[in-house]
Amino acid sequence: HSSTTARRWLGFEDFDESNPAVMGRVNHDLVRELPETGRKTLYLSAHADHIVGMPVPGGRLLLAELTEHATRPDNVFTHTWQASDLVIWDNRCTMHRSRPYRADRETRQLRRASTVAPEFAACDAVGVQVPDWKIEAAA
Repeated sequence: HSSTTARRWLGFEDFDESNPAVMGRVNHDLVRELPETGRKTLYLSAHADHIVGMPVPGGRLLLAELTEHATRPDNVFTHTWQASDLVIWDNRCTMHRSRPYRADRETRQLRRASTVAPEFAACDAVGVQVPDWKIEAAA
């Protein structure tokens, strides 16, 4: 994962990649298990570049297919805001995006609270052996 990858998909090209530590590249497990429930989740985001252990084109295609499935309308919750609303989600198993809004007409007040959670390890999908795939940013 890296912010460079997401910006590259959007067409930005103004990157100084001479210092990889500054670019913020990090690997994440593709499949995670929530320790509280045992529920398996996919860790997907626009920052994912490819899957470690797979050929880059195939890994990118798989990430695109998984993201397309995860963002189908029947898998998406859209909140229509009203005064005093509070929305809470678990970042470990939720993809989230803001929507365009008119800053000249609407006021947004966002507050964030974070908790510390244990690290996640790759896990087996239901009845299927899953390789220890990790998502990696472009080198």
